[in-house]
Amino acid sequence: MATFTGTNEELHRHLGSRFTKIVQKLTQKHKATTACQHCGDLANLESAHVYGRSRHDIINFIAGEYTRNDVVSFNLLEFEEKFIAQHNPIEKTIIILCRSCHQRYDNPPKPPTKNSDQLTQATNKDGLLPIALEPIEADKFKEALLQSKQAEIEIRYNDGRTEIKPWNASRFRSTSNVMGNLRSRPEFRVGKWAANNIAAVHVKVLA
Repeated sequence: MATFTGTNEELHRHLGSRFTKIVQKLTQKHKATTACQHCGDLANLESAHVYGRSRHDIINFIAGEYTRNDVVSFNLLEFEEKFIAQHNPIEKTIIILCRSCHQRYDNPPKPPTKNSDQLTQATNKDGLLPIALEPIEADKFKEALLQSKQAEIEIRYNDGRTEIKPWNASRFRSTSNVMGNLRSRPEFRVGKWAANNIAAVHVKVLA
């Protein structure tokens, strides 16, 4: 059986592309049935790992089990099986984004500082906060929210902190707009979320 022995750096350098192809295969069907989860676009869709669950993060997490004295050694098939298992259910690890939303998601604008120039501040003001829904499809999310009237908003900050806030959706109606409702919150508005050091938001409907 094929095995790997080397440093963590060598693991990513030599096997990184292999795990990228695994992710592409895992997400192919999921991507074909989903619109962009941020803007609803149906064109140029790409798969993105949620914050804190990147391909790099998952590989490092599994590699820790096989690391001794800074050397990583494992059976490749066994490692791949654990890598795939870490992506299940796929909705917990992957979000589907169009190309432009994917770029914004991977490179969230940094909060302006006293020394920021006008160009940097303008970029922050024009940026959209990455918001992922669960269920991932906007119509299914809306349907579930109309039934339960309760959701959980997880706010993820650039410094690694997370904050959970309840969403009492008793006033949410079938005519309401999910993203519009969320983005209208003071801390999530354009020009505010980046200044608050927010990286992304994950919203889950509670049963």
